Amino acid sequence: MKPLFYADIHSHSTMKPFHSGEPGHQKSLWEEFLKSDKCKDGLLDSFVKNMIKYSQADFTKSWDANMLLIFNSLYPIELPWFDMTGIGDLIVNKENQLRLAGCLTNFNQDILINRFMNVKDGVIPSGEAAALPVDYFPRLEKEYGYLAEQAKDPGNKFRILKDYEDYKAWKALFSLLPPQKEIAVIFCIEGAHSFLEFKNYQSMLGYTYDLVKDDQWADYAAFRDLVVANIDKVKRWGPDPAHEGQYAPLYITFSHHFWNLMSGHAASLGNCFLDQSEGQDERFTPLGKIAVGKLLEKGESGRRILIDIKHLCFFARNEFYDIRHSYARKGDPFPMIASHAAVTGTPSPDGDVHPVFNTCDINFYDWDIKQIKESEGLIGIMMEEGRLIRKDMMEQINKLCDGNPDKLSQKLAEIVLAQALHIVEVCPGTSGWDIICSGSDYDGMINSLDAFDTVRKTPVLFDNIHYLLKNELPVLNLDYNTDDTKPPDIHPLYTSADVRRLKGGLSADAIIEKLSYKNVERFLEKFFNDGYLKSAPAAGNIT
Repeated sequence: MKPLFYADIHSHSTMKPFHSGEPGHQKSLWEEFLKSDKCKDGLLDSFVKNMIKYSQADFTKSWDANMLLIFNSLYPIELPWFDMTGIGDLIVNKENQLRLAGCLTNFNQDILINRFMNVKDGVIPSGEAAALPVDYFPRLEKEYGYLAEQAKDPGNKFRILKDYEDYKAWKALFSLLPPQKEIAVIFCIEGAHSFLEFKNYQSMLGYTYDLVKDDQWADYAAFRDLVVANIDKVKRWGPDPAHEGQYAPLYITFSHHFWNLMSGHAASLGNCFLDQSEGQDERFTPLGKIAVGKLLEKGESGRRILIDIKHLCFFARNEFYDIRHSYARKGDPFPMIASHAAVTGTPSPDGDVHPVFNTCDINFYDWDIKQIKESEGLIGIMMEEGRLIRKDMMEQINKLCDGNPDKLSQKLAEIVLAQALHIVEVCPGTSGWDIICSGSDYDGMINSLDAFDTVRKTPVLFDNIHYLLKNELPVLNLDYNTDDTKPPDIHPLYTSADVRRLKGGLSADAIIEKLSYKNVERFLEKFFNDGYLKSAPAAGNIT
């Protein structure tokens, strides 16, 4: 059974082409990026060796895969990516840092130097000291403009969706004779740092969590006004002045890898070269609560922008659940999104380590899953190997498959299916099948599952999941005894009986249709319209 099309609620299709040159010399969204010649084999390259270096979600690959509904995440790259720790500076000199950055990102070298490294170092190209600004919000607007401008060309075969009615008109193209198709794009944003600007990099580093954790710091009012004004600007995005606000992002991933002055983030990088410690595992600040309130505000002056809870640390997530409940009590509920997610397989941080899944707290506990389900939200399962499965289990799978691509493809599909089965097990009845979709994070600098390294492999992934469900095959039959001194303990994570039970009477075809696009369609029907995003009474800012 082939779905009508596939949907992906978190992808970075614009990242590489936007950074491929200055305006007028940028590549299009349809151009593929090959592995950069800056990538070399060697000790230093181990820092980025597992991350994909070529384009995963350019529109050519998406078109070939029938991945036609793309939530494109705009991301002004955080400067701490280019700021090595002390040990990093000792091991990786500036020349190698630039080469590794070029290898990993495929960005234009002049852009890497001038837009990132010189801003971080406070040095202009001539070598003179300068107070170069950290221009996150201007870069957000430029990436938005890059995509919006290309959409004006009818020959580009893609459109930006304004609302659910626009989605229905786009979907109707499939029923024409002969059928027609376009790629449809919905805007979203990665990281609330996107609303910030700083005088220079060093001043940005001075705004520590201890300084901004209350509203008594000297610059609080200036940053509050800046964030509110910039959110207002984003809410006015549109194809032209007559249609102001129709391109407003549907959601924002509030936290990301580094401290954003607004909320605590979860550990996500796991290496000694980059420092995520500032603000990690902290709660919302007053500035963050103002930003949340402004994003969720709705009325004729602007649409609500929903909150994606991926990258929020466990404490901040729980604080956000309280915020959601306060809105619901006032008759203004909203859905929560985990746009590019994986599960821990455990009830809470106090649970045991899962035998297969990664239990780090950037992943979602059963408690989180229940909160998302209660809110009628979405969980997009990502393609990042290290998030989906423990390293020792992945090594075992690679040994079992022994380089056979067909075996590896099915086994890695079992990993994705196991994530979905756990979500279903946590939710009542078969309701869990209604909140799961794809949220690949392709082109987000990830180490993807080897058999599904680009969007082009999406049909193969879904074919394998369909085969597993239709035949009710056991999932992840592995040795769960990791102590080599003891006998093997080989059994499936989910038996055939488990798979049959969790299907809940649904056919494999019905489940695949839900996962491929129907759940996203249901979500858009309910929430991607002015009746929800603008008209209902707002709860107002949170204080």
